[in-house]
Amino acid sequence: MVYRTRLKYTPEMKSYIWDKYEEGNSICSIGRSFDRPSSSIHRQIALTGGIRPPERKRRSQALSLAEREEISRGIVAGKSIRAIAVELDRKRQRKHPPCYSGIFQGISVSIFCKSASGSFSNNQLK
Repeated sequence: MVYRTRLKYTPEMKSYIWDKYEEGNSICSIGRSFDRPSSSIHRQIALTGGIRPPERKRRSQALSLAEREEISRGIVAGKSIRAIAVELDRKRQRKHPPCYSGIFQGISVSIFCKSASGSFSNNQLK
């Protein structure tokens, strides 16, 4: 018995499958166009419950290929990460406000930080 090689569906092939499926073509006829059994097409459709997945988009913050190459060149040249970021016009972004900022959303910061003795006092847990 001769086994078929595994076919990895490209984004264009998946788009074709979804176009034909939405037109109302049967899974068997879609499979025949790829010379594959209907079970391989059924798996592609069943992964998302029969609903076409949204187009994939990269985040605007993701690095482009040119930026990745520039970072690689900067590291080889011995530049600091901050110097490379300045060249790429990328600024440092903080995810959270600093802990010492006082009151965060109406809750005292002292609740989150242990006292010098290593335990919480009763008035901090109010």
